[in-house]
Amino acid sequence: YECGKKIFFKYISDNNTFGYSDTQYFATSDTYFLWPKRSEDDIDYLFLLAYLNSRIIYFLFRAKNIKIKRSKTKLEYNLPIPFMDYFRSEGDLILISLIRILTSHMIKLSINNNNNNNFKIDMFDEEFYNLGCFSYLNISERIKLIKIALNKKDSRLIQEIIDDLFFKLFKIDREKIDSLIEKYYD
Repeated sequence: YECGKKIFFKYISDNNTFGYSDTQYFATSDTYFLWPKRSEDDIDYLFLLAYLNSRIIYFLFRAKNIKIKRSKTKLEYNLPIPFMDYFRSEGDLILISLIRILTSHMIKLSINNNNNNNFKIDMFDEEFYNLGCFSYLNISERIKLIKIALNKKDSRLIQEIIDDLFFKLFKIDREKIDSLIEKYYD
């Protein structure tokens, strides 16, 4: 497939595992792509990828019994995509920025793990620290945890943090969702 941003996933799957590429990508017949109806520039790919791989979507896959079996229809019609214009407060925009930053690092981790390269994640950039200075969001502890996760290159912990940020952004009680998943779907 040509160069350009794209989100892809398995042809047959019962979980929410999505990938991303912005380079030419050679895919076999067991790969689906999400093709945008809008211009590539109008889509927040990092946010969308994080959302599709989030615990919230994991819950929806279970609650709505979403399984991808040779058709994307159930996926396309059963997953709500957030309307980004809804998030306008400074706090929401900071959470979204953190989600984007962490997703970008997750992509780097994935690429470098697949290539067996050693690399260093530069987590000390000014943008990252500027996000942490908003104490009213109570994210200073998350910032510390993010630094630990990035230093360890711990993709599982980074995903947990991204999930927490989504629960905070959408004002959803994670404990209730986790309890429902444990009780009914795992």
